[in-house]
Amino acid sequence: VNNEVYNLTSYVMLHPGGVANIKNLCGLDGTSAFSAQHGQEGRPNNQLREFKIGQLNQELTSVPDVAAQINQQKNYNEENEEENEGKEK
Repeated sequence: VNNEVYNLTSYVMLHPGGVANIKNLCGLDGTSAFSAQHGQEGRPNNQLREFKIGQLNQELTSVPDVAAQINQQKNYNEENEEENEGKEK
């Protein structure tokens, strides 16, 4: 998101919008999706800062397919995922 890299592993199961909204963007540039959903809302932007692990020094022109495939294959506890998806925002 905005040329910053985040590790959301510890947060993904707590995300009010569900696991899939984050999981589907693993290994990709989530700037557009994050901005469309949260805009300049303070809380999501502040929470995101807590998980920053790096800064991209150049603009990505493509994402390595291997990284995206690995991230999509990570298994999450389906019971918790279903419970999380039922939470209100």
